[in-house]
Amino acid sequence: YIQSVPLFELDFDSACELLDVENTRRGFEKNLSHEDCKELYEIVGGVPLAIKLIAAQLHLRSFEAILEGFRQARGSIDEVYRYLYWETWQLLGDPARKLLLTFLPADPEGENLAFLQMMSGQEEEAFYLTLRELDRFSLLETARDEQALRVRLHRLTVTFLQTNILSTWDKNEA
Repeated sequence: YIQSVPLFELDFDSACELLDVENTRRGFEKNLSHEDCKELYEIVGGVPLAIKLIAAQLHLRSFEAILEGFRQARGSIDEVYRYLYWETWQLLGDPARKLLLTFLPADPEGENLAFLQMMSGQEEEAFYLTLRELDRFSLLETARDEQALRVRLHRLTVTFLQTNILSTWDKNEA
């Protein structure tokens, strides 16, 4: 009962619209100019996850700073994602970083919130504040099944944590 659905990159107009919608959803009133959106599109294309990660960063960093980082990281799409995730990691507070790492052993299909809170060791109020921070940076995916809301990390987020964060910690402890 599994069906494969191929997803393609968004065209330029749709990518700009998604960026505007994500900015509005986050309460960021200023949308990018057509020229700025075009410059960004030339670097990341119409990859929805990249656009959502950029929108989350626009709330805290200037467009010029983000663009300059892309210019320095320019290369493969892997380099672009690595840059995006490193920048996002730097903007997160320690509780959010720790909660992200709590997700690593979780079911790839997601876990319910009560289980994730228990695994995190955070009090309820702190847990939900931290969860909102991760959501604000588009690091979470949510789905509702017949029982409850399930939360998980995007597979690219898991890959980043495993290859860039955990490997760095292993080297620092050696």
